[in-house]
Amino acid sequence: MRIAYYSDFLGLSRTKNIVDAPQVTFQKLDNLIPNRVKGALVPRPGSTTWSTTGTVYGIGTFSKESASYLVPNVEYVLRHRRNGGTSTIDKLDWGTSTWSAITLGASTSFGISGITTFAQIDQIQCICGGRPAYLTDPTSGSINRLGGPAPSTAPTWGTSAGSLTGQTYGCYTFYDSTTGWESSPSPLTSLTAVSSNQIDWSALETTCDKEGVNKKRLYRTQVASEGEGLMYRVAEINLATTTYSDNVDDSLLTSASPTLGDHDAPPTSAYLCIAYANRFWIADGNELYYSLPYDGSVSSLQYFSQERVFRFPGRITGLAYTPDFGRLLVFLPVGKGVHYIGGRSEETFEQDIFKATEGTNFPSSIATHEEMVSYWGANGPTIITPGGVVTDFAEDLKEQFRDLATKEYNSEVFIWSVWHPVLECFIWGFSATDSATSQWADAVTDSEALWQDPSTLTDVEWQ
Repeated sequence: MRIAYYSDFLGLSRTKNIVDAPQVTFQKLDNLIPNRVKGALVPRPGSTTWSTTGTVYGIGTFSKESASYLVPNVEYVLRHRRNGGTSTIDKLDWGTSTWSAITLGASTSFGISGITTFAQIDQIQCICGGRPAYLTDPTSGSINRLGGPAPSTAPTWGTSAGSLTGQTYGCYTFYDSTTGWESSPSPLTSLTAVSSNQIDWSALETTCDKEGVNKKRLYRTQVASEGEGLMYRVAEINLATTTYSDNVDDSLLTSASPTLGDHDAPPTSAYLCIAYANRFWIADGNELYYSLPYDGSVSSLQYFSQERVFRFPGRITGLAYTPDFGRLLVFLPVGKGVHYIGGRSEETFEQDIFKATEGTNFPSSIATHEEMVSYWGANGPTIITPGGVVTDFAEDLKEQFRDLATKEYNSEVFIWSVWHPVLECFIWGFSATDSATSQWADAVTDSEALWQDPSTLTDVEWQ
């Protein structure tokens, strides 16, 4: 299918690096059809448009199982909307064709440095729009921060009369007794000697920058171990409590603490996320972090670590996965390569380069279908399969888009692609802001064409 394109942009300059430009993404175009006469994609008759207050920074979907046998699965459309300094995650009500806001938790915050992306495993959805967040139910749940911080300071220890003798050191964690989420441990105390003493804990932090945290868990080594071995849970206390008197015998210490750094939060400046190998993967700069595997609990998908990260020779600009391809593709800027992560478990994960000279500057240009991945590459529209780049893909279309890409514009360039399941082809979109007068051109005749209003069927100017 040939796609129409802008025929002439002259004397314009780009004001923003395309690598940093926010990207607009549309995941479904089932309601749009190509108008080959007008050289445009237009809504089918009866389609709806919505007036929006503010700017939309991302569109995604949430799939939720339904109790009805007639409608076994329901898909909700979500969007990240920013109005002034306030971010809102809205959901669409299909029945009334209206948007409504989902409650944001107190520790949830989003940014506007890039487009928000979405990834779902089971009934848990990751929302990456700066600080990552998660959602478990768009109809009645709230959006909370994904992961959270450990206590920032070590507890203070003193001693008084008791029954403990030996040497020990300890730490504590934040804990959500409802979801089971637990932070990484705090910094450790120094090694402390006790002789017929109890340990008096104090200076325990009483706030945590994550919704739902209501407890703290205290851990130390067994005193008979002289400070060697694992740390075990001494007590679970309320978040507001600042002290604890520890006279707990070694024989009662059986629950080990999380490993230091194993339950860390994901990076707080991330806009790219994806689900692969039953984990959430979140990109930040040139680093790709992955969570613990999903074990049926929302907590496991919130645990990240500096030990679970892959690093690449450039900024990560896009992520793609389709089961038929079998690998997680990691895109770097044009010329820095398309890399991949193979394997299905932490023991078998491997990192390698797939195409050294390829790459993309536009994360929203990436679309997948079966074993095919399309994206805006070094030579314009590109399709790759597990066997490599499809070299005979629409050379004339590449030339048309390449002409657009080499011109200069006075605002951001947006490029996106999507697989259209009805037309059975990838559809490409290209837009840029132009302060000069420009017309839409028919791709076949190269003559001027106008947009057609789908309601009145009259020609309207392109703006």
